[in-house]
Amino acid sequence: MATRKAKQKKHSQVISVPSEKKPAGAHPRKKHPGGSLFPGSVLEHTVVFILLVIATAVLYAPALGLGFFRIDDQQYVVNNPWIQGFTADNLRYIFTTPYFVNFSPLHLLSYMIDFGFNGADPYVFHLSSNIWAGIVAGLVYLTSLALTQKKMLSIAAAILFVVHPAHVEAVAWISSRKDLVAAA
Repeated sequence: MATRKAKQKKHSQVISVPSEKKPAGAHPRKKHPGGSLFPGSVLEHTVVFILLVIATAVLYAPALGLGFFRIDDQQYVVNNPWIQGFTADNLRYIFTTPYFVNFSPLHLLSYMIDFGFNGADPYVFHLSSNIWAGIVAGLVYLTSLALTQKKMLSIAAAILFVVHPAHVEAVAWISSRKDLVAAA
């Protein structure tokens, strides 16, 4: 009889499943007001973004005096009739036709905007590339922040993106701006 009661008691017990243990030092994911992806204030992130754009422009300031390169800059910028004015024909062409086997309409549109400021002035084109690189650095910061929720790590990721030698060509060589525009 005792064994029968023991069996009944054994079957009536609730089986508890051990909860998933978090590693030491792990913090629960914080929920941000309004469901924002980014911890902190909009003003704070705007300041970091602007500082990254300025820092990038300063870092690449020596490129402002380079002029146009003989390779590709002549075809993409100097002798490109499709960027020399905001006309319906030019816009239709750059948005529907590959140029030098590349279909990159936003890239060509960025040249059209530069050309609109001061014609074929290489200084304006280089400054624009510097600004594009800064914008991409700001977007790297925001993407990293959304993924990691760690501001200092995200700032470091953006700075690494800016100073990494692999990006010099995209910034200093006007024709290679398509990499920056595509990244943005």
